[in-house]
Amino acid sequence: MKYKQLYEFINTDGAGKPEVVMSRYDEGNYSLDNPNTRITIYSSNDDWKYDITSATNDADGDGDHDEDDQSYYMIAARLVAEMATLSPMDESNRLFDRVLIAFSDHSEQDVNIMHYKKGNRDLKNPDFIVKASNRDSYGRYRTVIDTIDADGDKDIDKDDELIYRNLATSFSSMENLLP
Repeated sequence: MKYKQLYEFINTDGAGKPEVVMSRYDEGNYSLDNPNTRITIYSSNDDWKYDITSATNDADGDGDHDEDDQSYYMIAARLVAEMATLSPMDESNRLFDRVLIAFSDHSEQDVNIMHYKKGNRDLKNPDFIVKASNRDSYGRYRTVIDTIDADGDKDIDKDDELIYRNLATSFSSMENLLP
């Protein structure tokens, strides 16, 4: 089964700084309102450093729910927060309000990072897609296609590619996305 992981910044607790909400959608599920699983990652100091999670899934596939599982989600939240085009830290660079990551339909190794502009609630029709491919023997992605200025510094360079390579690697390293 192919899973999709949606990343959004949502002020779930009403404290003012949005949390990272990660929602998993099973194959064929494209309903924003009905994810199969939802995990929220919080910043305990409201400093945009995400270090606390709600209940997590067995992300590493070892059969238990522990700090190792939490670390997968906290790392992913930190990586998403690096994207100025998504993060609410800098509204002037924010172009998208959600990113969906999934393995490509055309290659089981390639990862698509799909971007959605505000108001686009159709997960089947992203506004922009960045593709990560060429996975090495350690599971890290080496090639990024159609990179955009993810870090908001007004150019497209290796720093932007690194953000996307790390996101794809983080997503593909979650061995077991089941609850």
